[in-house]
Amino acid sequence: MTSLSSAKAVSNSSLTVTINGLKNQRGQVCLSLFSSGRGFPTSSDRAVAARCVKLENAPLTVKFENLKAGNYAIAAYHD
Repeated sequence: MTSLSSAKAVSNSSLTVTINGLKNQRGQVCLSLFSSGRGFPTSSDRAVAARCVKLENAPLTVKFENLKAGNYAIAAYHD
């Protein structure tokens, strides 16, 4: 599991996450976006948003949109 400690979003904006350095381009990467430490990093049911993306190109870029201003934490794993 890979985790980024925090990211900050501006009011009603988007957050773009770029992931480099995966061992291969097979499978998918699943990301969970948290607005607090509650449930981070393993309880995706407490995440503000969660998404799994099939790997096709490197680097992988995932965009979360319509976020409120605040601090966010992202947990990601390569499956």
